[in-house]
Amino acid sequence: MQVLNQGDLPLRSRYYHSEMDSYQILTGKKYTQLKSSIVIFLCNFDPGID
Repeated sequence: MQVLNQGDLPLRSRYYHSEMDSYQILTGKKYTQLKSSIVIFLCNFDPGID
């Protein structure tokens, strides 16, 4: 759970997506083999992302 608004949710989301992607395909494989993914943040504040 994200408990402090540090103003970095878009960057955190990008990081978590890249971590998941790195486990899905091996070096030299096609990016079309990546599966869809969703990162969900549970926040006790309004993230204010536009």
